This record gives sequence, C-alpha cells and structure tokens, in this order.
Amino acid sequence: GQWYPRRVREAVVSTQSTGGLPWMLAVIWKSIDGSGPFQVGTFNLEFSVILFVILACFAIILLVFRRFVIGGELGGSGCAKYATGIACLVLWSTYIVMASLKAYNVLDF
Repeated sequence: GQWYPRRVREAVVSTQSTGGLPWMLAVIWKSIDGSGPFQVGTFNLEFSVILFVILACFAIILLVFRRFVIGGELGGSGCAKYATGIACLVLWSTYIVMASLKAYNVLDF
C-alpha cells in the first residue's frame, strides 16, 4: 500500500498542471495534517478581472486611435510615441495600484 491517501494522489496530479510546487506542497501538508482539504478563496478575483478588462479596453481603444490617426500602432513622431508609452504605463500602474489597494482592503467596495 501507499503511505498517502487517495485524495493526496489526486491533488498532486491536478496541481502538477495548474498550480505548481507551492500548491502541491500545501495540498499534501493539509491532507497529512488532517485539518481538512486545501481550499483557496477567490478573494478579490472579480474586482481584479473587471479592472483588467476595463483597462485593457482603454489600451485597445488607444491602439485603434493610433491606427487611424497616425497610421500604425508603433512609431510615429517622438511626441506620439512617448505619449502612447506614458499612457500605457499609466494604465498598467493604475491596475497594479488599484488591485493592490483592494487586496489590502484599503478600497472598500
């Protein structure tokens, strides 16, 4: 017989393709410990996904705008290149800051 229960074996197989080593170790520890199954809540997943989609839409709108006004997504005058780069950095920074504030419960909505 094998020393580990069937649910550990199943968890190891399922985490090899999805979660990696930290998840696998947590599943094994929780199963051996006997304190119940390893469960992970969604926490702020909905907020993060909605925020990402909204900001990604702004980025796509920016690229479409560049396509019609400048004639391409990359290049153009120095001012246009830097303005687009800064706008993309602002979108990325907004996502990082907002998702972090929500994760640490600074934002309450």
